[in-house]
Amino acid sequence: MKWFLENWGNLLSAVGLLVTLVTLARAGKAVEAAEAAKRASEATKYAVNQQGAVHALGDMIRIIAELSTLVSVQSFPSASLRSQDLGRSLRYSIERWDSELGASTLDLAEAQSQVDSISKKLRSPAISQKDCPHLLGLLEKISHVVTTAQAIAEKEGNNG
Repeated sequence: MKWFLENWGNLLSAVGLLVTLVTLARAGKAVEAAEAAKRASEATKYAVNQQGAVHALGDMIRIIAELSTLVSVQSFPSASLRSQDLGRSLRYSIERWDSELGASTLDLAEAQSQVDSISKKLRSPAISQKDCPHLLGLLEKISHVVTTAQAIAEKEGNNG
């Protein structure tokens, strides 16, 4: 009992040290769990963004098909409006999903520039039937770029 009375401070210090070590071990596990949760959250966010990009590119493919039909039937005022929709969609997608689209961003930016040229031509009073084959050829190229970007985004989404 005398030893206990003389060393009670040391004994309590040892118990305090043990409690501190247990607490630190648990805190370390909590930090690891929080980091794992953060990684899972980031992966989910990336997957959701990837699907958003895929969906937006699919919408653009439909707009391109509509635009091609409007050019084919020489409905130039309606085609002009639809080309402006396509240009806005491309611009937004490039800005919004830059990281999800990766290397496709440069091709989409070039396609967006071509859409702006098409839109300008469609608003021109000098547009005529003879312009249709050239415009349809450009739309086919743009469609290929967007379709390729969508396939890459889908593949990345499935691999991510």
